[in-house]
Amino acid sequence: DYGLGIIVNHRSVRADGRQGRIKRGVETRIEVDVLIEYAATTAGDDGKTLHAGMRPFVPGSGDLAVRKVVTVKLENLRELTAVMINSAAKKDLNRKEPRDSLMRTVAEARRRNPEGLPLLKPREDMEVPEAEISPLLQQQVELRERLNNLSVKDMEEEAKARAFANFELKQKMQLQLRAVKREINSAQSLVMQDDLKRMRKVLRRLGHADNDDVIQLKGRVACEINSADELVATELMFNGVFASLTEEQLAGLVACLCFAEKRTEEDARLSPTLAGPFQQLQEAARQVGTVCADCGVELEVEAFVEKFNPEMMEVLYAWASGCKFVDLCKLTDAYEGTIIRLIRREEELLRQLSSASYAIGNMELRDKFDRVSTKIKRDIVFAAAYIFRASASASTSASASAYA
Repeated sequence: DYGLGIIVNHRSVRADGRQGRIKRGVETRIEVDVLIEYAATTAGDDGKTLHAGMRPFVPGSGDLAVRKVVTVKLENLRELTAVMINSAAKKDLNRKEPRDSLMRTVAEARRRNPEGLPLLKPREDMEVPEAEISPLLQQQVELRERLNNLSVKDMEEEAKARAFANFELKQKMQLQLRAVKREINSAQSLVMQDDLKRMRKVLRRLGHADNDDVIQLKGRVACEINSADELVATELMFNGVFASLTEEQLAGLVACLCFAEKRTEEDARLSPTLAGPFQQLQEAARQVGTVCADCGVELEVEAFVEKFNPEMMEVLYAWASGCKFVDLCKLTDAYEGTIIRLIRREEELLRQLSSASYAIGNMELRDKFDRVSTKIKRDIVFAAAYIFRASASASTSASASAYA
């Protein structure tokens, strides 16, 4: 607390610290030039520099009183008095004598008002509307109560100094943390921009967009698919793979697109009926992976191809052929819940492929997807969960539930 000071100037500056003209919408803050009095230990300290060891002047302490105009934020001012000083000394504050003269005037005003100088009243003196000032005054009262309740108030001076030093260090570290976070976010944005550029290049290479990034027919198909790898599914559609398969083969091939579990066998044993379609899927996946790798996308082509698991192709082929669920479970070591989730996921993907076919006007292929969807959407897999209770007596009950 440096006591009373004299406001000699004020101005609005940009809150971000940049120089230049303040435009509309730019956040600003108010800076105030204040003439204050502080303590100096040597006569050579004439107030021209503001050093880190600056402290308030205490009369009778043996220190020298130095007056200096310093720039502070408006929020650093605790109170504003209604006293105005009209003096020619305010025009030349670069010299020591005018500054000393003004501070003597302040001392005289303090002597004449031993109970304190009258404060500036926002309602009467500044004519601030009641609706604006009332919430601020209430907030001021609450903040003062919180300040009075701080434990640091009752500390000894040495402990208080350590507490303030620790708090200042914490504030600096928080500022550094925010700066580092901004750098991280900026770096992540650059990485995302680079990834976006690479993916746009992939889409152009595969024909989903033209050189002006306008979505083409293949891009419209890919937009309809979100339950599987849309690029591979689109390649299969435009290569005529889906159209050349029977409905049962189609059900088996689509299972590879939505079965995300890792392979348990290196080489799955497929019947000749399904081996050919799966090879075509691998060729489409290898083509997409190669284009992605050539465009700079971080992708291992063979690992991408191996991602498509054929172990459930026979299961979905049998299910589309009318196999019962109890017999279906004998074809694989997978859990019943895994089979049910896969069939439901495939039915959802088939609906998306049907919508994609409709979007490009291929009604024949759309009807084919719809027929496959009808074939697999049956029996206990899509039955609602029924829970029933039967009791032979008041103390005997049984319950059963179907898979859902």
